[in-house]
Amino acid sequence: VRPWATRCLEQLRAPRSGAAIPEAESVRADLGYLGALAASAAVQAGITAEVAVPAVNGAVLLPTLGRLILGPGRPRLATARLLVDGGTVQFRVGDDWWKLAVSDMARYDADPILVGDDQRAAEWQSMRVLRASGVSVPLEDGDPYRDCFGPSVASRLTPTEFTEWQLAFADGWKEIEASYFGWEPAMKAGLKALVPLASSPQPDAVGTAAPLAFGAVALPRPADPAHLATLLVAAFQRVKLGAILDLYDLYRPDQAGAELLAEAYTGLAAGAGEAVGDAVEQLARRGVLTPLGHRFVAEMLRSAQAL
Repeated sequence: VRPWATRCLEQLRAPRSGAAIPEAESVRADLGYLGALAASAAVQAGITAEVAVPAVNGAVLLPTLGRLILGPGRPRLATARLLVDGGTVQFRVGDDWWKLAVSDMARYDADPILVGDDQRAAEWQSMRVLRASGVSVPLEDGDPYRDCFGPSVASRLTPTEFTEWQLAFADGWKEIEASYFGWEPAMKAGLKALVPLASSPQPDAVGTAAPLAFGAVALPRPADPAHLATLLVAAFQRVKLGAILDLYDLYRPDQAGAELLAEAYTGLAAGAGEAVGDAVEQLARRGVLTPLGHRFVAEMLRSAQAL
C-alpha cells in the first residue's frame, strides 16, 4: 500500500512541481486502487458495500484476496462495480456480471475457480500462502504495486512453480529454525509477504527489501534450502533496518552511508562478524554517522564480536 500511496502523491503533485503531467488514464488506474482496498476490507469484514474498482488489462484485483481474470478482448482500463453482501461478491463490468462466494474467494492455495457461463466466463485466482512449521506467509505474485524492489518480479506462478516454492520454503524454514533461531521470532511476527523474483540467484545473491514496503521481501527461488534460509534472513534484516531508518537518523543523508550500514546489519544475520567489523570501520572513517548512529553501530559491533 505504501509504494502505491507514494506513487499517487508523486503523480498528483507533478503538475504543480513543473514536472511532466502524467497520463490521466494512469493516474485514474492508480487512484482506483483505493477502491480495491476498500472492497477487500469490506469482503473480509463481512459487511455490505458497493464499490467502484478498476479493471486493468482484463483483471480486477482485490488486495490480499486475489483477482478475477475477465478473459480476452477487454479494454486496458475499465470500471468494475463490486456489490459485497456478506457471503457473496458480485462483479459487474458493463453488461457482464459474475458472482462468487466469499468462502471460495478466501480459499488460499486453491486452484483457480471458473465463474459465469460460456458467454462471460471468468477465472478467480486466490492469493496463495507459503506454509511451514508455525508460520504462514502470503506469496504475492499478482498485485501490480509489488514491483518496487529493483529486480524484476515474477509474473503469476503456475501451480507447479508454486508447489516448488512451497517445498523450498518449508525446507528453508527448517534451516532457519536450526541455524537462525535468534531471528526466527521476529520473522514470524513481521514477515508479511514474499514476492518471487523473475531470475535465479547467483551463489552470492542476497534477498531484497524495499524501504516503502515494510514486512515484504523479494527473492528468487534457490534449489538449496540453506541458501533460501540465508536469503530470507538477510532480506528481513533489511526490512528491519528500513523501519529503523524511518524512525531515526543514523547517518547524514548527504553522505554515502546507507549501503555500508545495510551491509553491516545484514552481516549480523549471516554470522559474518569480520565483515560487520570492516563495514563499521569504514563508516567510522567516512564520518557519516550521527551520534545516535555511533551508538547503533557500537551495539552492532558488540554483537558481531559475540558471534
